[in-house]
Amino acid sequence: MRHRRLQALSILALAALLTTSLCLGPLYQRSMEQALAGSVLKGASADQKAIRLTATNQSPTNLEEELPAALQPYVLAPEASLAAPVDVKVPHETTVLATRLYAVHDACTRLKIVAGACSTEAGQVMVSSADVRVNGWTVGTRVKYSERLDPTLYPEANTGTVEIVGVYALPSDDDDWPDAPLTGRAGVDLQDIGLGTDDWVTDPATLPQPSFHVLSTSVLWRLDEDAVGVDELVRLGPVVEGLHQQLLELPGESRIQMVSDLAGLSDRVATGSDQGRTTVVVLVAQLLVLVAVVLWMVLVAATDDRRPELALARLRGRGRRGAAGYLLSELLPLTLGGVAIGILVAPLVMTLVAEVVFPVDVPLELPNGFLLAALGSGVAAVLVVLAAARRAVVEPVDSLLRGVRARSTGATAGAAEVTLIVFSLTAVLALATGKLEGPLATLAPTLLAVAAGLLLGRALGPVTRGVSGRLLRTGRAVAAAGIANTARRPAARRVLVMVVVALSLFVFCVDALVTGQHNRQNAAEQQLGAPYALGVRSSTLTDVVAAVAAADPDREHLTPVVTTTSSTRVGPTVSVDSRAFPKVAYFPLSSPDAVDWSAIAAPRVDPLQLTGTTITGTLVANQLSLTGPARDREDDLRIGLQLLKPDDTTEQVELSQFPTGNATLAFTAAVPCADGCIVAGISVTAPPSGQLQGTLVVQEPAVDGAPFSFGPPTSWRRATGSGGSVVPAADPSGNLAMNISTSVSTPPVMLNAWVPEPLPALVTTPEDRIFSASAVDDTVDMQVVGTLPRVPGSPPGSRVVDTESLVRRGDTNISSDNVEVWSDDRAALDVVRSELQKRGVAVDDVTTVGEVRADLDASPAAWSLALSVLVGGAAVLVAMLVMIVATATTWRARATDLAALRMAGLPGRSLRRMELLGQLPVVLVGGVVGAGCGVVAGVLTLPGVRQFTDPPAVDTTDFATPWPAVAVAAVAALAVLSALAVATARWTARRAPLTRIREVV
Repeated sequence: MRHRRLQALSILALAALLTTSLCLGPLYQRSMEQALAGSVLKGASADQKAIRLTATNQSPTNLEEELPAALQPYVLAPEASLAAPVDVKVPHETTVLATRLYAVHDACTRLKIVAGACSTEAGQVMVSSADVRVNGWTVGTRVKYSERLDPTLYPEANTGTVEIVGVYALPSDDDDWPDAPLTGRAGVDLQDIGLGTDDWVTDPATLPQPSFHVLSTSVLWRLDEDAVGVDELVRLGPVVEGLHQQLLELPGESRIQMVSDLAGLSDRVATGSDQGRTTVVVLVAQLLVLVAVVLWMVLVAATDDRRPELALARLRGRGRRGAAGYLLSELLPLTLGGVAIGILVAPLVMTLVAEVVFPVDVPLELPNGFLLAALGSGVAAVLVVLAAARRAVVEPVDSLLRGVRARSTGATAGAAEVTLIVFSLTAVLALATGKLEGPLATLAPTLLAVAAGLLLGRALGPVTRGVSGRLLRTGRAVAAAGIANTARRPAARRVLVMVVVALSLFVFCVDALVTGQHNRQNAAEQQLGAPYALGVRSSTLTDVVAAVAAADPDREHLTPVVTTTSSTRVGPTVSVDSRAFPKVAYFPLSSPDAVDWSAIAAPRVDPLQLTGTTITGTLVANQLSLTGPARDREDDLRIGLQLLKPDDTTEQVELSQFPTGNATLAFTAAVPCADGCIVAGISVTAPPSGQLQGTLVVQEPAVDGAPFSFGPPTSWRRATGSGGSVVPAADPSGNLAMNISTSVSTPPVMLNAWVPEPLPALVTTPEDRIFSASAVDDTVDMQVVGTLPRVPGSPPGSRVVDTESLVRRGDTNISSDNVEVWSDDRAALDVVRSELQKRGVAVDDVTTVGEVRADLDASPAAWSLALSVLVGGAAVLVAMLVMIVATATTWRARATDLAALRMAGLPGRSLRRMELLGQLPVVLVGGVVGAGCGVVAGVLTLPGVRQFTDPPAVDTTDFATPWPAVAVAAVAALAVLSALAVATARWTARRAPLTRIREVV
């Protein structure tokens, strides 16, 4: 073996690669499971990965006894908290604030004491710094409180007095405290409660159970993450779910509420592990089969290289056993040495891969599967060596004396080859027709490449003979000889097939990786909607709109996004700034320029301003009649104005009774518009069961004595509906008139043209031209003005309307909606955060598209695709080893041929060119065909490969071939293989001096 060092190193490397590939499967699967568990726990909130039991008027001890013993080893010490809802009165004011007296474990060490001291005795409390800023509390103030209870249930609420001894703030770096006091409510109007403020933190002695009618007790166990791995997490889920079901069965007076998402986290990990396992097995098996076949080919080549030694041993009487012993003594130690190296290298490779692929630290474990894989690789290597040795020793001596093996089995080999080609093409056809899908579909590049490689190998002889003949006829003898040598070398076909398979698998893996990254980026953009999203907690849309306008007056980088969900299954309504939204939001797989966003913009009409406190005028009836059962109730006829006040709230103001027949009536009415209002609409009402028919004119209107005009009829909208119609018109003098035809007491309001009606909307699903849907705080009529393929950041079936249009309608109550501010500029987002806080609007954390993408990347689906690149790279490495082995086993014969040609007078440059032409065309043709097979396999296969562990609600997957990445990968791999072909050709040519002939003479 010392004379065949290159061959020995190749066998050693292939055996090591075979073992590493086999052992890497269970190692990668185990690491992926641990990484999934770590990522799920890392991404979960503190409440999600804890267990909290909450009850009313129960002691913490009672709650602690409910925790099953099976959970005890995996949780930290229990943390208890007490809370009582109370009302407190601001000093020197009549304002009553809703808050909680809150006693929590470890408050004095975890809270930042801004002023005063921590509350450590009964009757002492701490208030938040925001509470001090908004409500003016001072340390030392004594405040009376009363329990905030339903007086019908608790007529005698508990009262008492507490002393403010300190001011606290939540530490900015302590965001994993599930028991942190509730903050962010100072000065906020809480729905169904009133004006609220932050928790008042006190000592448990302040909250004795007998003194309070309703005392909430909570005990929290945090998960000991150091003690919980994937196996423990999977086991914890059913136990936690069982506890939940058990608590639900308790009677009402003993009801205990449990808050925990450990069961859901456990289910995610279990599901993700199962999904990733199949893909890992298929990918690793694909590489394993490839390496095993190559190892067989190399060992066969090694035994063929020893044919003279075997013949000599047989002629000297050692027999077949002696010849087999000779082969095994040389090949078996090398192969088993490679197995040992592979066993040692696999954990090291896994450690490096884990550092690159997984987003969390993963402990290196050697599962039972690793031990079985190590044992299996050793057994497989021994069997391959034995099979290769048997193949050599069963040959007759006269056959061994030949330079190459006699082709007595050509028909059998040809039939086997044809069978393999037919099988591979049949499998590819099944994939193309949809009969083969899922993880097994990843076999497509290998099967397609095997068929293409074998077919190319079949055509290698005829094609090279034809090309060399053409070259010879044109006088290029050196090139013709080089090309002809390709067909003379049996190793050329093996190299051709391996190059095709390797390039196909590598290109397919790069295609899969880049496509997966692209699809996860699309999903992240669709899920979040914009580069940055700031959560907002506000009850009034106008505050948010004003803050955004102040921070981004040019409407380039910020847009409010208000999502109103419906109780039905239809998609939500998304309210945005129609000018800024297409600039800020992401539109994966579509373009915002394809949509006419101006179609949903608020009407470009000047508002009808009214400034004053009194409005006067004359109402003139023109053949206006009241009929029906209420025809005698003319005193109930009323006309009014719908006003939009400076705070963007809507108020209905009654102007006057109006006459019937052809009568006139002067009117004077007070209006709350000293600071200015916008006249949004004019309303008329009739008594129940009354029917109006005729015309009503408003003449000589004036505000605070100054003439006022309601504008021409074109500045008002025709109001029609099931209750009748109110149509704008004008009298001969140009005064505004209304043609009224009603059948109910309250016909539709005649709106100013400045107010959009119906509300224009862009829809994603088929709708009637006019349809009704929820928008902010009401159900409104909408009109379809365009379509979108999907709405960024929203589920299927969503629709988009303009925020300014809603403000003009007076629809501003967003207390029950999801409100965010989106931006494509972090600096602009910081400015709007400040503007929101100036207006007393609470804000949450900023979510970036990178964070959403990181969550999607931390999944078995993504990690499986990352493994595919490792498999593709290993395939290229295998092809390189095949080329090296082909050189190592045939270089002597080739060098001798070159030396003979040198003796015949052929210069060294021509020899190098001839040797290069015998290898490089095979590599180039095989690489091009393999790359094409990889691209075709990607087109056929990737739509069936799982891209996400949990598929998003909105599908943004795109399986178009990423040509730049695929081209770069194919060129890089082909350049490496071509460089190796050039290097081996030059290496062989340098070993062809004239003295080489003496070795065979």
